[in-house]
Amino acid sequence: MKNIRRSVLVLVAALSTVLGLTLVTAASASAATRGQVTFTAFSNHENATTYPVIAHGVIHARGVDHVLSNIRDRFVFPRGALLVRHRTTSSNGSFDSVTCTGRFSERGIWHITGGTRAYTGARGVGTYVARGVIVARVSSTGRCLERPKLFQLTIRAPGTVRIP
Repeated sequence: MKNIRRSVLVLVAALSTVLGLTLVTAASASAATRGQVTFTAFSNHENATTYPVIAHGVIHARGVDHVLSNIRDRFVFPRGALLVRHRTTSSNGSFDSVTCTGRFSERGIWHITGGTRAYTGARGVGTYVARGVIVARVSSTGRCLERPKLFQLTIRAPGTVRIP
């Protein structure tokens, strides 16, 4: 039971890292230099350090979120990269030891602090919500094991971006 709770806490921490990093993804910029954007990131591995990121809005592209630390990410798109800082404002999770399943969520704020190539000098701010589900492996005796059998994470991060 303690191992499962620890796993949920580790997954929430991983989610925090993924969320902040994944939520600030950017790709190709349209003619507009300022506008709304929504970054959506996905993961099916609790320890991943890269994630697919989709940007819709003033930036419209598919890219990869590279986790740099618990509070920093780099989103790489075909036309350049965005540097993102994020901070958790709330998180929660629960685990059902009868079904060996858990859910977790996290909310926070992200800031684009710069970029490269087409996104040089980019700035932005927004919020994110990360939601995840885990299904733990079950031992031959019916106990929940620490390593998950299934892990799904989705991060949605709307905000505003300015590209000089």
